[in-house]
Amino acid sequence: QSKFASPSAGAGHTHVQHRAAAPLSGAELHLQIIIKNMDVLGSPSTNEMARRIRENRANKAADEANAQKSQEEAERVTYKKRMADIQSKYSAANSHVQNDAYLNEFETAWEKLMVDDKKGKASGAGALERPSSSNAFLIEQSRGMARPDSRAGLVQARTRNLVNGGKVTAAAPFQRHPAQVLGTWRSGPTDPAGIMCDISDRPSLCSAANWARGELVVGSSDHALYIIDAIKGTKKRQLYNKTCGHNEWVTTVCCTPDGKVVSGGMDSRLWMWPAASARGIQMEGHAGPISQVEYDGTTGLVVSCSYDKTVRMWQCGSRGEEKAMLTGHEAPIMHMGISSTGQIITGDRSGHVILWDTTANAEAWRMKNVHKGQVSALAWCDPDDPNLGSLFISGGQDGYVRVWDHRERKNPARIQLHVNAEGRGAVTSICAGGAAAAGMVVTCGADGTLRVLDPRKSFGLMHTCQLTNFPYSMAVAGGLALVGCGDGALQVFDIREGTCLYALGAHKGAVRCIEACEDRLATSGDDGNVVLWNFPALETA
Repeated sequence: QSKFASPSAGAGHTHVQHRAAAPLSGAELHLQIIIKNMDVLGSPSTNEMARRIRENRANKAADEANAQKSQEEAERVTYKKRMADIQSKYSAANSHVQNDAYLNEFETAWEKLMVDDKKGKASGAGALERPSSSNAFLIEQSRGMARPDSRAGLVQARTRNLVNGGKVTAAAPFQRHPAQVLGTWRSGPTDPAGIMCDISDRPSLCSAANWARGELVVGSSDHALYIIDAIKGTKKRQLYNKTCGHNEWVTTVCCTPDGKVVSGGMDSRLWMWPAASARGIQMEGHAGPISQVEYDGTTGLVVSCSYDKTVRMWQCGSRGEEKAMLTGHEAPIMHMGISSTGQIITGDRSGHVILWDTTANAEAWRMKNVHKGQVSALAWCDPDDPNLGSLFISGGQDGYVRVWDHRERKNPARIQLHVNAEGRGAVTSICAGGAAAAGMVVTCGADGTLRVLDPRKSFGLMHTCQLTNFPYSMAVAGGLALVGCGDGALQVFDIREGTCLYALGAHKGAVRCIEACEDRLATSGDDGNVVLWNFPALETA
């Protein structure tokens, strides 16, 4: 009898109950049909099919793991490359080739700061536009901190050798190019290493000096400004805090006689910093990165120019107040020059130069397309120089230097100076006339040369001096030319002789800024340091 017989069934009768099979799911039914068809057709067996499925799943998992690993490796490589780029950007070996990259970053930052046309028109600027884009003796960089000369000794030296023949004028503290320097300038500073002040781990971009107050001001790409004691070479204070200061690179700075500092930045802002204070006052008006700010000694105003194509004049009293705005440029303004008589010239990205009539707040003379590419340098000639009194000079990205007579509205000279064998070049700096430049016109360019022109000989080329590297900065002082190069060297030339007297190992990167007076020299650069050198008076019997 079956064990499945019903207990209630009668004898001799069996009732078999079969256990019902569980219903197949749709997927299982579909799989059975496939397997049957494969068996009929002589395809691989069920076990072989299962093995292949497991193998495919394993291969897919391996492919996904490899893809994830490749993505992670690519991210690591990208990160390492980005960090290497950041580190190499400020190294001595690479700083001199970063000029184009710097301008590209400037344009990128400009795009981030772009405002709409309504805001531009509301500010009176119109619609904004996207900018187009030797055998010198090198002194080693021994960075021992030199003991500064005493304040009394420096004061005595200054007293014996004052600028302008013993009379200090009101403008003397702001003469970036002193007419006279002490005799020891020709042989080198007291300590070749100088006094170094480490202010930041980011490059310095601009500077200004108030020698009367014994202060240097340096603007940095870390968004701050630093006040340096111009005698001790030490940091006095920082102009940046939670409530005041720039939120982008500080691109330009100037000083006023009463000790104020005015700075401009990539953030389109101007800040006025009262003397001996770290609390600034924002001066609103510009709608684009600030290219330049300068103090005008004839009016007592601070003048600024910007990528928003405007020039603005500011009264820097207890509050910064805009007094006038000059409009007329059709491209971002790159450079500005203010004469000792208060005349203003500006040059823009498209190669135009404008001379302004500040009494009428209008254009006095527009010079269109005078350079191919942007205007890269501007300078007024010394008004007291009989050979250069009514002239100003422009330099361009095309490597040409052009001389302009604003009284006659003429262009007396056009010289191709700074172009290499491939036809490329640019004029990076111009200093013109006066005792500071020994009566000559001195220029530097991207071809790695310093050139000296003689205005008495129709601006004929007098000297060509080879530089150690790309020139980032230049100043003239007492007949000497001081050139800061991309390899960190500061070269000192005799302008009339066209010879290099010596060179100082100033920085571990490009020398961006130079400030000089009759007995001191200060530089700042890509390594974030400020270096101060002293030139004592010659001892007399």
